[in-house]
Amino acid sequence: MRWPHSVCVFWFLWLVFLFQSGNSGLPSEIISLQGEWLFWNRNKTVNGTGNVPGDIYSDLYASGIIDNPLYGENHLNLKWISEEEWTYQRKILLHREDLTPGYFLDITSLDTIATIYWNGEKVMHTRNQFVPYNVNVTDLVISGYNEIMITFKSAVKKAQYSYAWDWGPSFPTVGIVDDIYLNVYRGHLFHDFTWKTNFVKEKWHVEFEFETFHYGSRTVDYVVEIPELGIREMDYYRMSSLISMQSRSKNRLKFSIPPAKEPERWWPNGMGEPKLYDVIVSCGSQVKQRKIGFKTVELVQDFINPEKPEQGRNFYFKVNDVPIFLKGTNWIPVSMFRNKTENFEKTKFLLDSVVEVGMNVLRVWGVYAQVDRIAQFPSLLVFSGNNENEAAIRGHWWKTANYSENQQVKDYVLLYKRLGKITKDDTYLIPRCASEYGVQSYPLKETMLNWIDKSDWEYTSKAMFHRQHHPGGIATNLLMIFQHLPIPSQCDGIALSDISSCEYVTSSSYMSRLAYFSQIHQAVALKTQTLHYRRFRNITTDEGLGNTMCAMYWQLNDVWAAPTWSSIDFDQNWKMAHYEAKRFFANTAVFSFADEADFNLKVFILNDNMYDLNNVTVNVQQLSWGNGLDPILTNEFNVDVVSAASSQIVETGMKFSKLNDLADFLYVTTLYNSTGAKIHEDVLVPDFLFEVDFNTFGDVRIGEVKKINDLTYEIAVTTDKVSPFTWISCKKPFVGWFTDNGFHMIQTLQKVRLVTKEAVDLQKTDFSVCNLKNCYV
Repeated sequence: MRWPHSVCVFWFLWLVFLFQSGNSGLPSEIISLQGEWLFWNRNKTVNGTGNVPGDIYSDLYASGIIDNPLYGENHLNLKWISEEEWTYQRKILLHREDLTPGYFLDITSLDTIATIYWNGEKVMHTRNQFVPYNVNVTDLVISGYNEIMITFKSAVKKAQYSYAWDWGPSFPTVGIVDDIYLNVYRGHLFHDFTWKTNFVKEKWHVEFEFETFHYGSRTVDYVVEIPELGIREMDYYRMSSLISMQSRSKNRLKFSIPPAKEPERWWPNGMGEPKLYDVIVSCGSQVKQRKIGFKTVELVQDFINPEKPEQGRNFYFKVNDVPIFLKGTNWIPVSMFRNKTENFEKTKFLLDSVVEVGMNVLRVWGVYAQVDRIAQFPSLLVFSGNNENEAAIRGHWWKTANYSENQQVKDYVLLYKRLGKITKDDTYLIPRCASEYGVQSYPLKETMLNWIDKSDWEYTSKAMFHRQHHPGGIATNLLMIFQHLPIPSQCDGIALSDISSCEYVTSSSYMSRLAYFSQIHQAVALKTQTLHYRRFRNITTDEGLGNTMCAMYWQLNDVWAAPTWSSIDFDQNWKMAHYEAKRFFANTAVFSFADEADFNLKVFILNDNMYDLNNVTVNVQQLSWGNGLDPILTNEFNVDVVSAASSQIVETGMKFSKLNDLADFLYVTTLYNSTGAKIHEDVLVPDFLFEVDFNTFGDVRIGEVKKINDLTYEIAVTTDKVSPFTWISCKKPFVGWFTDNGFHMIQTLQKVRLVTKEAVDLQKTDFSVCNLKNCYV
């Protein structure tokens, strides 16, 4: 499986890499303390065998002491776990030799308030999950079995999501949540290395930093090799300390790469190949190997108009001197239990899913204790220090001088006191960068019933109510959905503002269709807002608004099955919004919107490529719901599209006399290259779909299903009329995605492929298809 390295990251990216360690000239050893540990609560009434790295919830579940924490109401029923004190213990057999080595516990992360004991002696107290620890236990080690015991109390400085969020449950975990080793060495131990690259005066300059633990005074040599570039650099360092004490040394090696050996650049997804080179670093005979990439990043903040500085500054990035429009999403933890065995595969799947839909950036939380760990990754774009700062300022988390509450209201509150239809382009502001926006949707029935009882599959059941953590989400989701989609006939006579009082809407009979409606609403909302931002690339208004260079919706993934803002649900099923993202994040895209100011259909062409598109054709068709698949009006335009820009076709010739006309039609805009091959297609459906007669929609069916290989099936879908929001389902569970889904069929036949990560034996009867007329009816 190809690892998608080419996604840039806002804040930090969690990458997993192989850790290799050799031996120094004087014997050194790294003893893993991972694996089985005993655990018990304060009075030892609850005990079992746990697995390290891990956490108490996962260990209790694996030991059969509790049910799955994520099922049903267990996020409430298991609160007693976080109120207990928990102890983990294991023994390790050591043989002390005449040459006294150093023994050091190397702990990556403890969650969270913990006391560490070695052979009954307290050696350290910790209070922060994010800080690694190195503990000297040399004087306590005995020949024979040694006991290590760690006792955990309630947490303080730990991952905030442990206490729930509006997208997750509360599971305040404790445990040894990352790697733990006993480092045994005589002389020195090569612990880690990092590096920085800098391109100055047409030459790459590289600085490596080495971290080494050592006893006494000694000379060590460091060697850095990049074999593919023919580079080998070395230096010697004298390290001094008392013979009885451990010291930590940080040494640096700087060198320049000759222009004749200039490396290829690392590029983000969609801009080129993410070229990486092996880098091998030796300290004596201890060797570590990583990957290194070479790229430059520049944040551009010059004035939009130097003659009118009051219009503000630009805010965009250049990668390798090329401006980049950041297209992506926000990443949340993969699991509430960070060391579950499936997390690594789930992380790979999510990153593959990001690359598949054309994203080039992820915004991920966390900085402290991470800078050294991740700074060398070429996929790191920038460390950003702003996330909802207005709440911290108003809450007086720190002293903010000369910033009155009146000014705070002007700077922040006024930005959000806006109401508008989220399916309308002119609803949205015109920022320089939009890094967090979105709406909720529900997972479909197939996911939710894996995690709640069938009897709880109701909109306002106790279990569903407890999984809705967004304040006001129960009411606002219904209001937003039914502003655009039809209220069921069983609720006739009930006003939209009172729709939650309709028992049918909140019943199990309607819940599956409501979840489908919610995914339509989310997909259309994200499409409208994202394309609004993309169309203002290289375009500014007379007031200086625009030149938007960033669109990152909230959020990519889930930590449980619940109504959230995710585009991929907890069971790794793409929601309709993620399929839509593949369309609205395409490097080259065309889209249309109804400009209500002059009742004209506006068309934009977006080109994020680094090359022009010459002599392309834009075809715009107007279809009527009652006229089958034949357009009632067609216009074509031949245009040239410049690189890295948004271009508008000023006049399509398609006007509508009143807003209600929009419910009678849909508009299909297709972009073809100079040879006639289709580049991109966009379908504009009415804002008020409840005004459309659903009986005019086509009858969709599964046609031929062909197995291409063990991981790929081709599914033919047929229809006799326009089929909006066509949704293909598979009865058997799979990890993967369809090449398209949630699409609008405007032709009689469309072929879609299912791509899976593991082989699944499927037949035609395993697939089903529906559309807005009959999905989950």
